[in-house]
Amino acid sequence: MRVKLILAFLFFATVTFAQRQDSLLNVQWEAAQKKLKAGDANDAAVLFSQLINSGFANKEVYAKRGVAYYQLKDYNKAKADFDEAFKARINTTELFEYRGNAKYNLDDYQGAAGDLEKAVSMGANSFETYVNLGNAKFRMDSYRDAITNYDKAIAIGKADAVLYNNRGKAKFNLQDYKGSLPDFDKAIELKPGYDKAVENRAEARYKLQDWKGSIADFEKLLSGGRADVEIYQKVGTAKFALNDYKGTADALTIVANKSVKDKDVFRMLGLSLAQQGDCAGAVKGLSAAVSMGVSDKDVFNQLGICQYRNKEYASAIESLSRAINAGISTKEAFLYKGNAELAQKDNDNALKDLEKAVSLGVNDAEAHKNIGDIRFMKNDFAGAVKAYDNAIAQSANDPVMFNNRGKAKFNLQDYKGSIPDFDKALELKPNYDKALENRAEAKYKIQDWKGSVADFEKMLAAGRADVEIYQKVGTAKYTLNDYKGAADALNVVAQKGVKDKDLFKMLGLSQANSGNCVEASKALSAAVSM
Repeated sequence: MRVKLILAFLFFATVTFAQRQDSLLNVQWEAAQKKLKAGDANDAAVLFSQLINSGFANKEVYAKRGVAYYQLKDYNKAKADFDEAFKARINTTELFEYRGNAKYNLDDYQGAAGDLEKAVSMGANSFETYVNLGNAKFRMDSYRDAITNYDKAIAIGKADAVLYNNRGKAKFNLQDYKGSLPDFDKAIELKPGYDKAVENRAEARYKLQDWKGSIADFEKLLSGGRADVEIYQKVGTAKFALNDYKGTADALTIVANKSVKDKDVFRMLGLSLAQQGDCAGAVKGLSAAVSMGVSDKDVFNQLGICQYRNKEYASAIESLSRAINAGISTKEAFLYKGNAELAQKDNDNALKDLEKAVSLGVNDAEAHKNIGDIRFMKNDFAGAVKAYDNAIAQSANDPVMFNNRGKAKFNLQDYKGSIPDFDKALELKPNYDKALENRAEAKYKIQDWKGSVADFEKMLAAGRADVEIYQKVGTAKYTLNDYKGAADALNVVAQKGVKDKDLFKMLGLSQANSGNCVEASKALSAAVSM
């Protein structure tokens, strides 16, 4: 009986102790939750850990400690506790929401999306949850779902620059470039120095071919210290589209100097340099573009023009031929090709191309002059005169054109008509010896003896000593009865060993008329012997 009483006492004592212990744990449980609600996550985590170590029966303690760890940013521990709670069949909105956010912070985007979608379906609607779910969907390339969740986060009313930027980027990735712009604008409004939003807006504007807008944003990035070759390339491309050739060249030169091998870069760079008159740089850039596979007619056309200006005539002919064969039919292409062919002495092709250029509207003095020169060399003097007429109509300041036209007229035996051209050539270039000689010959042909003598003697005074000149001076003076002058000139010819009966006849008669019978006898005897 006594033993039974002792056992009964012990049983009731144990039960009472257990009840008191449970009561103490429940008090601690309540205290821990109050700490958590008050934001004292560290103390809350300690109390929850003590409860777990004491064998606290309510497995929700794992979920609560997980929340505390989450708030302490210890996401690995938080996730481990949420997993334990889930194993214990804790199935609350809070668990899925916090576990999903913990997974997001651990870069488990797929896992985060699954838990957060579950939490939302159970009523979770916090700003952080919508943002993280949106970001997780973004990371999974589910941009439409991302936008849906970003919309919900924005609807809560919290203005967040990153959120607007991310929604804009999701729209951008769905190729809704226009729709993305207001989000990037808002992000920059909320955070003026937000480079990522500026970059994204620049890209969207670039896609929409808002060249000025994209340049403005890209240049903000560059002025802020960015030096990405891709940015310089897009700036150059945009400026090229705006015909800002200097800006294009400046930007794309940086790209080219970075050893970028892109045919479009060198194409735009070369064409831009050509537009600025930098033909040396243009040839380098365009040649590089061609070597990389560019074959469009505009490149060959501009390359050929610049090669011509650089006096690379053979290369110019090749490039312009390729441009013409590809469909270029501009007057400039035929003009430069014709001039290059003339420089290479390919007169037949030069004439054909220059006349094609003229038929297309070229009214260039040099082109007409070159046509005249070619026709002159082909002995087509009438054609040459016509071409020189056209050249002089465009430019009356070139002494060579007047001289050449005069010589063509001379060769057509229009001696009188040639003289005004030689006069004009000498007016424009007083020391133009060739024009002086040509005028002397023309005057000689029309028997303007005084005029021819004057021109021939100017040549002699300048150092010429041609026997033909002395002979014509002597002949002219003889005709003018200037026997002394005739004798002086013709003596020089005779002493040069010339054997010409008319020469000795005029020499002898001139000496006779000058009273020099000894020399007259010698000369006239020589004339008789011939």
